[in-house]
Amino acid sequence: MKIRKLRENDYDTVSQFMAELHKLHAESRPDMYRQMEEIGTVYTKEEFYSMLQKDEMITLGADTEEGELMGICIATIRETKHPIMVPKKTVYIEDIYVSQQYRKQGVGISLYQAVERLAQDIGAERIDLCVWSFNEAALRFYEKAGMKPQRWLMEKILLK
Repeated sequence: MKIRKLRENDYDTVSQFMAELHKLHAESRPDMYRQMEEIGTVYTKEEFYSMLQKDEMITLGADTEEGELMGICIATIRETKHPIMVPKKTVYIEDIYVSQQYRKQGVGISLYQAVERLAQDIGAERIDLCVWSFNEAALRFYEKAGMKPQRWLMEKILLK
């Protein structure tokens, strides 16, 4: 397995991965997420290409020995600037996705560890992310990677 920066020619595969990830969210929370048929794509080509150029973005892919993309990780480098907060550099993981056929083979943890090393290299003090309570597999994955809950975002649905 090789971890590398994503490239423009990865767009179609990344788009497919993001559609699969979005489907999970749309099926689990249709009250919040629109169906893929409504939105067409998670990232347009222009948005994806722009993401690849931004210094504050970490865009990684995991390749098979044959060069097939097995998984991706997209993260954002953030700096706390709110006056009541202690200034810190953090890395926020937007998405980690591993193709179904490559799960349970160490792809996800390899992507996570690569982001962790990059975060340490740039002097980030923390890695943050958001995971939905319905996504129990992701919760277990992140706990195994050493992450712990930081806070709870709670809701009460009022209208049905």
